[in-house]
Amino acid sequence: MLTVTEHLHFIALAYRVENAETKYAGLLDELELADKKDDPASSLSRGMLQKLSLACAFLREPRVIILDEPLTGLDPRGIRNIKESIRFRAAAGMAFLLSSHLLVLVEALCDQVMILHRGQKMAFGSLEEIRNLATLHADASLEDVFFAVTERTNIPAAKAGVQ
Repeated sequence: MLTVTEHLHFIALAYRVENAETKYAGLLDELELADKKDDPASSLSRGMLQKLSLACAFLREPRVIILDEPLTGLDPRGIRNIKESIRFRAAAGMAFLLSSHLLVLVEALCDQVMILHRGQKMAFGSLEEIRNLATLHADASLEDVFFAVTERTNIPAAKAGVQ
């Protein structure tokens, strides 16, 4: 039953965030939630709820944030905005652990990639390292790499179990 602002205020109190009102005012603007600040969270769309969740996570300014499918329910503008917010924070030293089936997102945002298949780690490293493991050309997409690694195509037998 809390409003968007009340959610942020609650997180700020729970984690003793200093200058909380200034920080969450900035987050409301950054994540395009300012016009929803007095709305109950229960009235928000899935995409707006996703933005509110991210605002709550960003408010604490943690060293590491774990995100699972962070773009679910967002429109193209929201997707671009969230990607920029993640990049900005990563450049400032915040680490992100991102789990997603959207391989284009992973490719655009991640420095290191782990490919899991049926609960098993199939590959880990930079996209370039994984491309080399899969013996794919330098501009192969992460989708191409994923299928090569999980289907064990284009991978020399000696390298298949290395990662």
